[in-house]
Amino acid sequence: MEFLIEALQPINLPYTILVAFSLLYWMLTFLGIFDIDAFDVDMDADVEADVDMEGGVSGVEIEAEAELEVEVKAEAQTTASAPSAFVQILQFFHIGQVPLMAILTFLFAFMWVGSVLGNHYLENTSWTVAALLFVPVFLIGLTFTKIIVFPLSKFFNQLKMEEDTNVIGNKCTVILEVRGDKKGQVEVQTGSYHQKIYAVTGEGKTLKKGSDALVIDYDENKKAFIVEPY
Repeated sequence: MEFLIEALQPINLPYTILVAFSLLYWMLTFLGIFDIDAFDVDMDADVEADVDMEGGVSGVEIEAEAELEVEVKAEAQTTASAPSAFVQILQFFHIGQVPLMAILTFLFAFMWVGSVLGNHYLENTSWTVAALLFVPVFLIGLTFTKIIVFPLSKFFNQLKMEEDTNVIGNKCTVILEVRGDKKGQVEVQTGSYHQKIYAVTGEGKTLKKGSDALVIDYDENKKAFIVEPY
């Protein structure tokens, strides 16, 4: 009870709100309103965006265009092989492997506990001190989040490998409408397990919720399985 009172103190309230937001998200996910990876970061898109930024050229003379194009392509290839510091940070915290909201939930929870305990034992009620505490609280939260998320990344990688090998060729049921290249979601039964996977159809086809489909392939670029009407 005392911890709850401390959590509702104004200086701790921002962290409490973040934790409450996380709990609300997981409740809505459990009810099927959100997907577990609704806010995930596409690591491939980040790398491509980084290449575009590194390779961008403005104010080029027309007669030098061909030479500069070769230079830009070479630089883009180098950047693609060596991700930027930002992409490396994302990879370090397994963003793209573990659902982003799972990572943020752990981070918010650790920061919340750190803020409540820190302000309590310092007997602090000052916003200035609370602001100064943000940096150590954030760094400690990141450290514990990394420790927790590392084994989770192995778990989610294993799930993805099982999906890749088990669901292709199986019948599935559409649970979120699949429309062409726009991702939807289907449920596949493999043995006694039901798996929910992202799917696309291509060629402008639309599969309505509740309709049957067949998983025929996996599109690595779209990070989704390809399905067709059954």
